[in-house]
Amino acid sequence: NDIILAINGEPVVQLRDYHRLVENQPEVCATVLRNGEEVDVRGIETRSFSGDGTSHVLLFSGMVLQKPTIGVNFSFGAQLPSEIFVTHIYPGSPAAAAKMPKSGGFLLTEINGIKMKALDDILDTIHTLEHAGHLEILGISIRNGDTSSFKVVSDSELWPLREMFRDPTNGKWIVQTIFK
Repeated sequence: NDIILAINGEPVVQLRDYHRLVENQPEVCATVLRNGEEVDVRGIETRSFSGDGTSHVLLFSGMVLQKPTIGVNFSFGAQLPSEIFVTHIYPGSPAAAAKMPKSGGFLLTEINGIKMKALDDILDTIHTLEHAGHLEILGISIRNGDTSSFKVVSDSELWPLREMFRDPTNGKWIVQTIFK
């Protein structure tokens, strides 16, 4: 519940001041009001977040996967454990049968013991699973930070891996089946 007073010694009066002062800075020092006292916090790593919205989505065993939203990024800060955010679980899907939370709300971190950091990791790894059918998926809740394990029995006939991405030239979504 800190209130930011200054970044690198320059006062922060409006939100745009904050953005201007941290832009292109790998690290900053903040003066904050904490419990009624001014405190200097040094060595704060910064990250840039896109305001462009979602542009790449995977549909995988009934999970809707995308890069984390700005809100998720802020809640985890600079230590985001994965760039794979599960936003929704389709009813009747293998993910739903594995008792994954319907609203998603977690970061996918592993599939069958293989670390996953980005959507491309899933695309690069899916072919090595050799139609195993059984997937152990680890995730970290964005609500409380708890790690959960889900055993998903995949069904690539009814729930194939699909990739959706926004065409930057016209803004339209392109959908392709990656693995069936």
